[in-house]
Amino acid sequence: MQLKLVLASLLLITPLFAGAAGFAKESLFLSRTPVTEGETVFIHTVVRNDGAIAFSGEVVFKDGETRVGTVAVNLPAGGADAVSVSWQPTVGSHTVTAELTASDGTVSESESATFVVNPKPS
Repeated sequence: MQLKLVLASLLLITPLFAGAAGFAKESLFLSRTPVTEGETVFIHTVVRNDGAIAFSGEVVFKDGETRVGTVAVNLPAGGADAVSVSWQPTVGSHTVTAELTASDGTVSESESATFVVNPKPS
């Protein structure tokens, strides 16, 4: 009987800890494509909080190892938001990463995508 009570308690408590802040599926995208060298575009992503408590932190956008920009995020439990930064890429292939970092500095999740920037027409 005690085992059943313990298992039932765990089932009730588990949803409080399940899930956390993260990115929506395949949510890293540019404001337009194709992109030509010299153009300014926005890198967008959608963050969500599936947890039972509010999330506070930031999204750090990087082009390879180069920081493009940072956006503060404050998500209530069950909340979501779209965030973006301005970017003027050079010609070539770029692996862009968005890292969702909690206010204590831990990375909750990261999302990446590769974008190709075309040369200016001659």
